[in-house]
Amino acid sequence: ASGFSVDSDTQVTATAPAGTGVVDVRLTTPAGTSPITSQDRFTYQVPAPSVASLNPTSGPEAGGTQVIITGDNFTGATAVNFGANAAIPITVNSDTQVTATAPAGTGVVDVRVTTPAGTSPTSSQDRFTYQVPAPSVASLNPTSGPEAGGTQVIITGSGFTGTTAVAFGSNPASGFSVDSDTQVTATAPAGTGVVDVTVTNAVATSSVTASDQYRYQPLPQVIGWTCAIDANHTGCTFVNGGDTIAISGSGFTGATAVNFGPNHPAVSFTVDSDTQITAVTPGRGTGPGVADITVTTPGGTSPTNDNDQFSWD
Repeated sequence: ASGFSVDSDTQVTATAPAGTGVVDVRLTTPAGTSPITSQDRFTYQVPAPSVASLNPTSGPEAGGTQVIITGDNFTGATAVNFGANAAIPITVNSDTQVTATAPAGTGVVDVRVTTPAGTSPTSSQDRFTYQVPAPSVASLNPTSGPEAGGTQVIITGSGFTGTTAVAFGSNPASGFSVDSDTQVTATAPAGTGVVDVTVTNAVATSSVTASDQYRYQPLPQVIGWTCAIDANHTGCTFVNGGDTIAISGSGFTGATAVNFGPNHPAVSFTVDSDTQITAVTPGRGTGPGVADITVTTPGGTSPTNDNDQFSWD
């Protein structure tokens, strides 16, 4: 003992020296030394562990990050928890260091070490941040729309939880909703050409790939037509239809319909290029003898003009 006093024949007060584990406390007098019994045992308590730092302090939500935990009194550590989730496995490197594999999780959590002496208290030094994954765009539906904007585009990919912005090229979407971690629905703003659609969350912006490209299609224009039989039209104006004509103009890529007036769709048509469509004329039926030829694409329907008129004989 570091010191003691005999208070009476039945009591001694002693100051415990440094020690570890469980020891027997024995008194010695001129008559001898007390025998060892279960009543004389004194337990040196191991101090509770404490965490001083983590390296690294963040990792993916899927877990798997190897984290070195530095602190004190880690000998005999039985568990390491990241928030409510246990790390498996853990390795006690020394009394001042433990290595643990982060389990899956979200948000910011306290990393706590447990030993037979207790569990480390929480502090600002033990916090581990689960990083939200960067978003990634896999596909768009549809992949094109009018230059005026307004198209509802379903964006498929990953990491969309917490999306803060959607952009079509340099222009922000007119609006968007996060349907799930793998889907966002956005309204295309006005634009031109081919642009990359990007999604931004709290961590990053999706990388540009061929899968995220959106094409702004100009409004198609019909500037004339010619007959496969006679360029002067005289051979392709039969009332019963069935004639093949070549329609010229612009913005025909992706055409979805060709109409002769509001109620007479082409019997069939082929998009030869962005400036030409080959179409088979419908019959006039009981409709008017003159109709405007219109072409519809994802960019819209061509406006009528004097050069697009078709006349049935």
